[in-house]
Amino acid sequence: MFGLKLDLRRLISPATAALPMRDSENQWVEIANRSNQTVDLTDWSLADGINFTFAPGTLLAAGEHASIVKSPALFTAAHPSARVLGTFSGSLSRSGENIELRDPSKNIADRVRYYEGGQWPEAADGGGSSLELRDLDADNSRGSAWSASNESNRTAWKTYTYNSTAAASKGADAVWSEFNLGLLSAGEIWLDDVSVIENPTGAATQKLTDPGFNNPSVWRLRGNHRHSQIIDEPGNPGNKILRIVASGPTEHMHNQIETTLASGVTNGLPYQISYRARWVSGMNQLHTRLYFSRVAKMTSIDRPANPGTPSAPNSRAVANIGPTYASLKHSPAVPAAFQTTTVSVTASDPENVASLALFYSVNGGSFTSVSMTQTGGLYQASIPGQAAGAVVQFYILGTDGAGVQSFHPAGGSSSRALYKVADGTAATNGLHNFRVVTTNADRDFMHALTEVMSNDRIECTIIDREGDIGRADPRTAGIVVRHFHFQLRWSHQPIQ
Repeated sequence: MFGLKLDLRRLISPATAALPMRDSENQWVEIANRSNQTVDLTDWSLADGINFTFAPGTLLAAGEHASIVKSPALFTAAHPSARVLGTFSGSLSRSGENIELRDPSKNIADRVRYYEGGQWPEAADGGGSSLELRDLDADNSRGSAWSASNESNRTAWKTYTYNSTAAASKGADAVWSEFNLGLLSAGEIWLDDVSVIENPTGAATQKLTDPGFNNPSVWRLRGNHRHSQIIDEPGNPGNKILRIVASGPTEHMHNQIETTLASGVTNGLPYQISYRARWVSGMNQLHTRLYFSRVAKMTSIDRPANPGTPSAPNSRAVANIGPTYASLKHSPAVPAAFQTTTVSVTASDPENVASLALFYSVNGGSFTSVSMTQTGGLYQASIPGQAAGAVVQFYILGTDGAGVQSFHPAGGSSSRALYKVADGTAATNGLHNFRVVTTNADRDFMHALTEVMSNDRIECTIIDREGDIGRADPRTAGIVVRHFHFQLRWSHQPIQ
């Protein structure tokens, strides 16, 4: 038995900083032999999204990884020690692709369809990481079996500094005195030792009240940057840093991290903004500014130009990830008051599935668990009927034959598989009902005064026409697919 290691990377590379961001031709697919013996790939092929036929006599040793690439020159320059088996035709799509592994008789031995979102890691979509299969024995058709590669050990702290003169804006400049920052898309960056110095060659006045992040109360985390944290630097306890985590782009007055300066900004005076930063994942473009976008600059934080692990184990590899899942469903989609609701799911694991438990919570209360029973390949359990209007949240905890556990959805109690018991508000005159079900806590958060302009994602369940929940899963597969790779660069305009 052998498997594919499909490594998909959509990457913004800093290697050609003077050029606009654009699609890269450095795309590659990696296969891995997970067996304990050499395999002969003669006349096997990759098809559908890309096309390639393995040459006669192509051998892959036990445990060996090797790549099929779009541009041998680009790939070899980036990964000189990796083995290249040949050049494929076609191109890996940035929005998702279907890749088939076919045997010499053209039978499909494995098929993987990757996606941009859902259970598929988003940091591999232009975020400087490759898309890696975590466990070569797991069901590689499931997005939860994949992860964005960990490139953080290839980055380092660096100091960034720029100078600019505060210019008058069209806003009420004298009213506001804040320092704002944020990423231009989803990502994570660490920040430390921030300074906003007024008149740096003169009085050199520090305008920040907490440049070392020792007083979290003065930093406000808003909108799609609200998941950021002030934490101890990993590996350096006692040193506080700002862990910037963004789910989307910053804006000039919302969706940002902000702090009030010790005193106001004076137009016409020079200012120096400086900080230490280290890229971790996703977007590497950090925008810093004084209020109303004065002294504004977009800075590209250094990140690896050629991430990924061709011809080597995946950076996120683990021996066993536990069960993987598909076809999660609850029925009826909108239960009547005090009507029992059945939750079902399929689960698979190379170590066999030992047990599945359903956890449910009503209106934000504590979770209750019930064992799921198996009929054929389907696991089911029932949630007791609830009062009209109740919001029920649920998730599944699975255990395989080796005792390894996993959640579905992957966030467990933080995920948002939900339904709302009918409360009589749905139209019954033939009009189209479309439900967006959130937890009560998320509903209240969206109406908080500081978050009404937030662009952050709130996880929810969509129910259409009182019956269509709309969950979908990629196909199952037999042979393991391990890595896809291609690079994408796209244009961003700095915030003005």
